[in-house]
Amino acid sequence: MREAYDAETVDWRMHGMTMRVVPRTYGDLLEFWDHHVENVLELTRAAQGLIDYLCQPWRMDQPWLLEPLWQVAARVGGLPARDLGVQPAGRVGFEEAVARLGLAAAAG
Repeated sequence: MREAYDAETVDWRMHGMTMRVVPRTYGDLLEFWDHHVENVLELTRAAQGLIDYLCQPWRMDQPWLLEPLWQVAARVGGLPARDLGVQPAGRVGFEEAVARLGLAAAAG
């Protein structure tokens, strides 16, 4: 993840964007992340719904579609394959969150 941070800061500078809003070091970014997760962000019903959907899309109610059909449809298309045993996690670190969102492969 450190490499991804370094690459993004190079891109940020290259495009002439202000560095004032960019944490100076990777450690500062991790501090920023932890502070916001612990003290700033609020887990609302909408946010929890999004987390649940990303972790287990097939478990969301779809009243417009028969349950057996939704069980199949939720696993097809652009949705990532998920293990049925996966449960939505609580607080995660920056690196794990990026990995879960699939950004690690795109950044590397």
